[in-house]
Amino acid sequence: MKSSSRILASLLLASGLTFATTTMAEHRHDQAKQCPGKSGMGMMGGGMMGGGMMGGGMMGGGMMGGMGDPDHKPPFLRGVDLTEEQRDKIFEITYAQIPVHRTFRKEMHKLQQQMHQLPLSADYDAGKMKKLVDTQTKLQAEHMLKMAEAHNKIYKLLTDEQRKELAEHKKKD
Repeated sequence: MKSSSRILASLLLASGLTFATTTMAEHRHDQAKQCPGKSGMGMMGGGMMGGGMMGGGMMGGGMMGGMGDPDHKPPFLRGVDLTEEQRDKIFEITYAQIPVHRTFRKEMHKLQQQMHQLPLSADYDAGKMKKLVDTQTKLQAEHMLKMAEAHNKIYKLLTDEQRKELAEHKKKD
């Protein structure tokens, strides 16, 4: 029964990640059509989706990047031996982040669409654009804080010996 629950959870995670990847690909395709001279990065230089946090930060190689790992541990824990109980708790923490990531991605997509459309409209207003940029910055900061909290929850699950092991692995990188 526990095995089937893990399989179901893994399938749910995979479908969520597939949705996020598809959404990002569609967004980049739409940007490339709107601004063909920008290599698919759009008018704003890509922002979070064009190489910032999503392109290798929290999601690209951070919290969710480790979901393909059979132990379901984030990449920052590679090389650290975990107990079954720790792996289960880490899985719960990372699984709980899926709706957080999804909401963040939806809000970012909506903001970026507005940021791409506003400069190309007759009613452009620098004040509106600044408000959109400020909203995006605030959203990014809040998301990074949530991811940092989740990483800290995982870190607190480690024993002193595992923390030393983690520190040694960080020195090698």
